[in-house]
Amino acid sequence: MPFPHASAWPFILTSAVLEVLSQLFPLRAYQLGDFGQMYPLARGTAPRCWSRSPQ
Repeated sequence: MPFPHASAWPFILTSAVLEVLSQLFPLRAYQLGDFGQMYPLARGTAPRCWSRSPQ
């Protein structure tokens, strides 16, 4: 595979940062609250946030 073109690097870096944050935020939430309370919130928030359907 060739090295990614320079114009692709902002997208690659943004994706990497978002991936790290998507792992760190739930870990922090699990430290702050009970797992049984935080797990459903963590799993149900992402589909709701990223859904483009009307509210």
